[in-house]
Amino acid sequence: SNMTTSTLLQGDDGAKGIKDTTITITNNDEIGNLQEINLLQDSDFITKYGYNALAANTGDNNSAFGNLAGSSILAGSDNSAFGFRSIENTTSGQWNTAFGSQSLTVNINGSNNTALGCWSLRNATIGESTAIGSFALAEITTGLRNTAVGYFSINLPRICVIIFLSKRN
Repeated sequence: SNMTTSTLLQGDDGAKGIKDTTITITNNDEIGNLQEINLLQDSDFITKYGYNALAANTGDNNSAFGNLAGSSILAGSDNSAFGFRSIENTTSGQWNTAFGSQSLTVNINGSNNTALGCWSLRNATIGESTAIGSFALAEITTGLRNTAVGYFSINLPRICVIIFLSKRN
């Protein structure tokens, strides 16, 4: 294991963070699996925990917790990935939030997405969408501003037409 010194930063607005610091702890668990915990690296205000979480990160204000979470984020900033492979392939997308195993996994540069639940928005290559529930919008790949709530909700791309009928007296 190794540890380097850090510089505590405090901005005029009172924000605090650590910059240009890497703390790496490598440990074998009871059954011999290698676990590497990288808490910080050379970007402003990032936090990560898990094997290869934020491995390629150069963006600022990213958080990733889980193996491979946010592992491809390069220039993207302000992303939050929680769960195995969440936001794994995003390279330049911003302001994405994913909670759940493999949520928002395929996204490359889509921004402003919220995925809550296992596999939610998994194959999305779009932006400005919200999926709440396991497998919600898991197979959607096109369109903007999609919203789905519930288990397996709107799992395949569709065109939805809503017809309002009114009764006349």
